[in-house]
Amino acid sequence: MTHSDALKISMDWGDLIIAGPCAQIDQFLAEIDKSLPPGWSRKTAAEDRAVNLGTSLPRSRCYSHNLAGREIYLWLYRVSDRRLQGGLVEPSDPNPDRYSEDIAATILDFRTRILDPALRMCHLSISHKRLGPLSWVPDPVLYDLWSFYESSQLDWPPTGDAIRRWREFVFSAHQSPGTFNPQEFTAWFTEKGWPPEAAKALVEQFYSDVTLLSEYDDIRETV
Repeated sequence: MTHSDALKISMDWGDLIIAGPCAQIDQFLAEIDKSLPPGWSRKTAAEDRAVNLGTSLPRSRCYSHNLAGREIYLWLYRVSDRRLQGGLVEPSDPNPDRYSEDIAATILDFRTRILDPALRMCHLSISHKRLGPLSWVPDPVLYDLWSFYESSQLDWPPTGDAIRRWREFVFSAHQSPGTFNPQEFTAWFTEKGWPPEAAKALVEQFYSDVTLLSEYDDIRETV
């Protein structure tokens, strides 16, 4: 494994998202906890310490792996009831390199022997925080997009609190413009559970709403 390979594996871990209904996410974490192979363990003391220090969120998971006398911590952050995110990798070295070949090998081992079987068992899949290589979306806009996902019933049109969350996302995208590739944007919605027609309608509505806000700004400037 080259250093470039190790860097990509580590960066991909930080972009990893597992999203689904709350009960399914709970089942997934329970499945991981009961199927840890030799060499891996859950570090509940580290989880409690991180929550008390404010460096982690409640119900997150910290897993430890021993590699030739070196202890490496791997985190799954419970960002919300419906979402987990790959988190900080912590080596025990005093001067850690979080992109070393050893850490990349540890991430691959966790994904291959632990994460992937639990995903299949719970009928979940890996997603990503960002839309894709052709899209560039500022972090605050991504945050509002995920907030919309977590408030939605995955239907069309949005209902209840999801309507407000959708408007916040559209306004955020208007205030901090990014690049939304239509195909990647549509795929993002379908990967999260929206039916294809609903995903297509959401993308069309997004472009319509952002255009309307831009036209409104133009009118205000000419008055």
